[in-house]
Amino acid sequence: MVHIDLIKEKLVLCPKKLRQNWTQYNNTSDKRNPFTQDRFRYTVLSHTDLSSGKVGDIDLKTINWGAFDLVVIDESHKNYWMN
Repeated sequence: MVHIDLIKEKLVLCPKKLRQNWTQYNNTSDKRNPFTQDRFRYTVLSHTDLSSGKVGDIDLKTINWGAFDLVVIDESHKNYWMN
């Protein structure tokens, strides 16, 4: 197990449709956030936008990808059996 203080820079890669879910818990001013006292902050990018070279107004060329100590990849899968 790694102590949380050793992980300085965190990146979450998720589908665009899940980005709001992740950013909600990264916002300390959001009253719905149960983790406002938590020190675990992270950068959220939509992995579905990576091929375009931009995520929102962020130019992906400006990101130092080697600076992240932890990368979380959140994938969303559609359940085709329920359709």
